[in-house]
Amino acid sequence: MRIEPPDNQINDKKKAGKVKSKGKKTYTSEPYEQDWTGFIDVLGNIQLDQAEEEAKKSLQEVLKAGNRFSRSPTNRNFQAYRDAMKKFLRYIEKGLYRIREDVGVTVDFPKLYMVADIVDEKMHQIASLLMKNEKNTLQFAGKVEEINGLILDLYR
Repeated sequence: MRIEPPDNQINDKKKAGKVKSKGKKTYTSEPYEQDWTGFIDVLGNIQLDQAEEEAKKSLQEVLKAGNRFSRSPTNRNFQAYRDAMKKFLRYIEKGLYRIREDVGVTVDFPKLYMVADIVDEKMHQIASLLMKNEKNTLQFAGKVEEINGLILDLYR
């Protein structure tokens, strides 16, 4: 059984390369060019799309948890925000490494670690404010917005 490629241009190029002469099949010495994308390229593009979709979902969870915490700065909401942030940063780190290994995308890891350190520092500042029973919602909201801005910069 023969499976034909989906693009007829490939068949046309093959046929154009043949030279018929008195029953013998001979081919020209022109190199054959492939215009279609390979399976690995398609798979890599699908993986990139899936990774981007998962990153968007995780980012939305972080933003929701951050908004919940800024509206009601309780220890429980802070824990949920911190956990969502950790999950997002772990996913980004693992996802970027996996994409780099599988697809060959160049990734700027020092930027990732620098942003992760800044986010960690801001999270510690929020925790210290919370432990001192600081209930000024504007301060919490300001820190949350700073972190959200850093996360959005990292996502881009």
